[in-house]
Amino acid sequence: MTRLSSLTVRTESEKPADAATYIYNDIEIFVPLKGLVDIESELEKLARERKKVEVKLRQVEGKLNNEKFLANAPEKIVAGEREKKSVLDGKIARIREAVERLQSLV
Repeated sequence: MTRLSSLTVRTESEKPADAATYIYNDIEIFVPLKGLVDIESELEKLARERKKVEVKLRQVEGKLNNEKFLANAPEKIVAGEREKKSVLDGKIARIREAVERLQSLV
C-alpha cells in the first residue's frame, strides 16, 4: 500500500525534530519530512485541526462554566465533560508541538 523503506514502532521515544505529526486519538505518528512534504500545507492542516479542537473545547468549557449544568447534571456526566476537556487540552498541546517542529524546518 505504501513504499516504506523502513517502519519503526515505539511506545516511548523522543519526538523527531524533522518530522510531521499526525494525531489519532492518543496515538502520535511521526513522518520524516525533510525534502518530502510541503511544510506550509502541513501547517495549514494543523491550523484547521486546531480550530476544530478549540471549538469542541469551548463547548466543553461552556458546560463546565455553567453553574446550572454543574448543579443539575449527574456527576458521571460532569466527570465525562472534565475528561473531554483534559483530552482536548492535550490535543491542542500536541498540535502546538507539531507546529513548532514544522516551523523549525522552514
